Amino acid sequence: MERCTIAAPGMSAILVVATVQSWFLAALVASRRDRRLSDTVLAIWLLLMGMHTGLYYVLPRVGAALPWVSALNSAFPFLQGPMLYFYVDTLTGSRRRLRASYAGHLLPAAAFVAYQWWALPAISTGTHGGTRTLHIFSVSSFFTGLLLLSVPVYIAWSLVLIGRYRQRLAGAVSTSDCIDLGWLRTLVAGLGFVWVVVFGTFLARALAGGDSAHGPTHLVFWAVALFVYAIGYQAFRQRHFVSEPVAEIMKTAPPPGGKYQKSGLPEAEVQRLDERLLRVMETERPWRGDPLDVPSLAAALGASRNHGSQVLNGHEGRSFHDFVNGYRVAAVKERLAEGGEEGPSLLEIALASGFRSKATFNRIFKQHTGRTPSQYRAGR
Repeated sequence: MERCTIAAPGMSAILVVATVQSWFLAALVASRRDRRLSDTVLAIWLLLMGMHTGLYYVLPRVGAALPWVSALNSAFPFLQGPMLYFYVDTLTGSRRRLRASYAGHLLPAAAFVAYQWWALPAISTGTHGGTRTLHIFSVSSFFTGLLLLSVPVYIAWSLVLIGRYRQRLAGAVSTSDCIDLGWLRTLVAGLGFVWVVVFGTFLARALAGGDSAHGPTHLVFWAVALFVYAIGYQAFRQRHFVSEPVAEIMKTAPPPGGKYQKSGLPEAEVQRLDERLLRVMETERPWRGDPLDVPSLAAALGASRNHGSQVLNGHEGRSFHDFVNGYRVAAVKERLAEGGEEGPSLLEIALASGFRSKATFNRIFKQHTGRTPSQYRAGR
């Protein structure tokens, strides 16, 4: 085992600042008036990261007297992947309760602590003397391998959940301007960055025969500190990822795969609602007004949310998102065909056709036509 030294003044300051910021952000998230389960999970995650950086700062000063602190601190990396998954799952699933299965994801961290306390009594009792620190690289190759593999698995798992959420979102709302997916991308990319640093540190120690100085381990905490700063920056500039109305609307989104089974809606009723849908879209043009969603359009059809969602997301095999925006793109193309170069600007036409931002308009228009609005106007 390696002897632990007091961190350099610069590193100590970074650890203290990262710890304070983590706990401050945890308190900020936990104190939200409209706090949801996902906010609670994020607050706990931030609290744990603050404990990790704080214990790393304290460990050289108390390691010999309190060896359990070392065992606890070295188990924190096993919590990063699960906490990312818990947060993404509770957020995209709009859950109100934690799953019982979450407990199983915490077993590796608990097993690692138990391994240190019981399989290595000399460490837990401090019988070897001296001031020492433990981390994942210096105890067990099995646990090291488990950690290095688990983090990418949780990142991939979280990306799958985000992808499924995107699909369900397309079946519930016509525009996602009010929903900030960049927040989750920051978390996933940030944890990926930390893992790259961890893996690089592991390789550096392995190439040095495991006897390299304590310094490379500091790089991991530099990465964790940067991760905390990134979360803090995003937390102060983000909008709510999912507003309460959108969370309710998402309950009407089609199931994974987009197919409804055993809905009980007769084929004749589906046909009637489908014809009614086309009349409403052509004559009343609800797609030109406020952001359109399944419940509001289903009400216009005189259908329940679930039946309306089935009809809306099954029309011509398109999602609700593509169906509604198809009308908006067609309206833009019609306006461009009517006016000349001196006519309204592209943005004015887009806003009048139901789009809510220039970026969304450009992206969706190109998806439907294969050309940007400017290219389409110039080449029509």
